Amino acid sequence: MSRHTITREVEVSTGSGRWAKSLSWVEVRYTFSAIKGRKATTWANASEGFAPAEHATIDLHEVAIRTHKTHDFTPLDGAAWDAFSGDLTDAWFFSELEEQAENA
Repeated sequence: MSRHTITREVEVSTGSGRWAKSLSWVEVRYTFSAIKGRKATTWANASEGFAPAEHATIDLHEVAIRTHKTHDFTPLDGAAWDAFSGDLTDAWFFSELEEQAENA
């Protein structure tokens, strides 16, 4: 199980079009591991007992932010962790990994 890092930029602004005004900007860094899924263990291959199939999942290790490119990342916890990671699904992390692999 290897660790991966993905970053995304988040900008908060008001207005739209040419009247838009940027209020703040942060870069969020996610450190995580991708855990492989497994096939179901059925009567045909159950030498060690039965088990349901498991989908591949993401184990999120750290969420960190910085407010400027020259600043260091600061790890988050509690409500801040939830605010920056709560809306992300495993599918988003897997699609980002695929995109990284294509661009490598």
